[in-house]
Amino acid sequence: ANPYKKKTAANREEALSREVRSLLNKICPENKAKIIKKTEDGRTPLEVALMEQVAKVDGVIQLLDWFEMPESFMLVMERCNGVDLFDFISEHGPLKESHARRLFSQLLDNVLMCNNHGGHHRDIKDENILIDAKTNKIKLSEFGSGTYLNDGLYSDFEGNNADLNKPCSIFTWKSKVLKTRKDHVQ
Repeated sequence: ANPYKKKTAANREEALSREVRSLLNKICPENKAKIIKKTEDGRTPLEVALMEQVAKVDGVIQLLDWFEMPESFMLVMERCNGVDLFDFISEHGPLKESHARRLFSQLLDNVLMCNNHGGHHRDIKDENILIDAKTNKIKLSEFGSGTYLNDGLYSDFEGNNADLNKPCSIFTWKSKVLKTRKDHVQ
């Protein structure tokens, strides 16, 4: 540590966040802490609101509690007893079609349940799909790019992919998912 480092509120909060995370891991190893920096307006993060909105969905990492701090928010979430899909495939090799079909079926169910509860994840990728190696059940995590489900076009997106800036309708996506699910998952 640099003894000449200027002590600011952000430095103190960062140190406090590390201490709180460390303490939380010792006291409750089954929980995970995440820090979200405050935006300029200081409002409650949409991620918190979305996680509370989809709290009854079994296939979503549960938000247990959250705390507002001077420069950030701390989220306390359940810890998954497994790994993300990327690490799972890295450790076990390519998935057999039957296993991939079961996981994808669970993913579709989880996404549709989130949509039924008014939440739209918008960042489904291998790092945000957690697999419990013992039960082969999956859970969605990371709702930081999510939004509320609406009936119109989505024209504002997070990220840097140029394709994300093209408006699309959730009904177009949902109808394709439902058709695919009826045709291919038995």
